[in-house]
Amino acid sequence: MFETTVAVVEVAARVRDATSSLAVVARDSRAWTGADRASVLAVVRASEAALAEARAHLLVADRDAGDSLRPGDRSFEAAHARVTRSGLGEASRVVRQADALVSMGTVAAGVR
Repeated sequence: MFETTVAVVEVAARVRDATSSLAVVARDSRAWTGADRASVLAVVRASEAALAEARAHLLVADRDAGDSLRPGDRSFEAAHARVTRSGLGEASRVVRQADALVSMGTVAAGVR
């Protein structure tokens, strides 16, 4: 279990680093050709979809485990809002979306 967790954290860190690098090079995207921008945007959209699916599975597993709740949190959504500083409405929307992606494989496939 520990080795798997470490490997997953390393993968997530590589994703973070790669997206940070992409943000840096995208600053010069005005100088790129339209075809290059379109190609990179297609990859970014696919990456966003994959990240949304990963986040969905992580959120649902976190909610089901109950590890995120702290004293004063009235719900998992409240705990998520606290951690992300996104507000309860946004946190609730993200958790509902996560439930849909996890419970309906065709929805997740469509997002992908």
